[in-house]
Amino acid sequence: MKAFFEKYKLWFVGLGLPGLFLWAFFEAIFFPLPPDIGLIIFVKETPEIWVNLALITTIGSASGAMVGWSIGRFFKSKLEKKFSGNLKYEKIRKNLLQYGGEAIVFAGFTPLPYKLFAITSGIIGLPLKTLFWCSVLGRGARFLLVAYVTAKFQDGIKAFWSSPAGWGWTIGIIFVIFGYSFLKTRRKNMEDTFLIIKPTAFEAGSAEGILKMIEDHGFEIVKKNTTSIPKEVAMVHYEEHSEKPFFPGLIKFITSGEVALVHLRKENAVDDLRNLMGNTNPEKAEEGTIRKIFGSSMTANAVHGSDSKTSAKRELEIFSPLM
Repeated sequence: MKAFFEKYKLWFVGLGLPGLFLWAFFEAIFFPLPPDIGLIIFVKETPEIWVNLALITTIGSASGAMVGWSIGRFFKSKLEKKFSGNLKYEKIRKNLLQYGGEAIVFAGFTPLPYKLFAITSGIIGLPLKTLFWCSVLGRGARFLLVAYVTAKFQDGIKAFWSSPAGWGWTIGIIFVIFGYSFLKTRRKNMEDTFLIIKPTAFEAGSAEGILKMIEDHGFEIVKKNTTSIPKEVAMVHYEEHSEKPFFPGLIKFITSGEVALVHLRKENAVDDLRNLMGNTNPEKAEEGTIRKIFGSSMTANAVHGSDSKTSAKRELEIFSPLM
């Protein structure tokens, strides 16, 4: 194994600066040898361009992460089956769903399995631009630190930490840790809920106005997608009404056209969304609510929203493959 790594290390280094880019690029997808090794080799040879070398490594790594994201996105079903029951994957998936780009920044700076974060971000549908810029931030900070220490401190990391620059980085890292802890605590107080903009409202062009109202009331749109709901998914979603006489009509209506599926997040999200939507009957809904403005009847009442935390979790799981 050591001979394998040595062979490819020499191959990448032999390509010059493109080799450094490719090393970082492939490591973000599958290659097991961290690009820090190649970066250190290049910086030792040409310490005067340590910033440029760090940037090349950063862009290579972020570009590779975009390919990893694409793999996760396009092979979502196969990868979900492959990773089913994998505790490491489940933990990464949970962190990405909860913290989004923050998790990418953290993984990019630390020894966490960055390539798995990139692929999983594609599986869960994290926006590609979020992945890229958060990768640039996390990986950039890491590679700039590695390059700076290598270029400026011949005695290595111990000499760096005892220098003014090392103290500056220490204070910066402390601030980042406290900031991250604050955000993590705040996130714990957040709730997730689920919204469907129904076919009649979507066909009427009301989706943009509804989403603006929701954002104006402090909701974060975690994910959204425009699609049509397959009959089998609708039947699972409304299974509690399966014995009721209006069930066939309900299924026919919700599958009759395109809808917007929206994952929302906010403190007290479930109750706040229910209040913002208003009464199920638009005629009885309060002024200024979504159903009063955009609804026209009990069935065509513009939107569906989760009625409890339990329902929100269930509905997000049901509709996740369509988002």
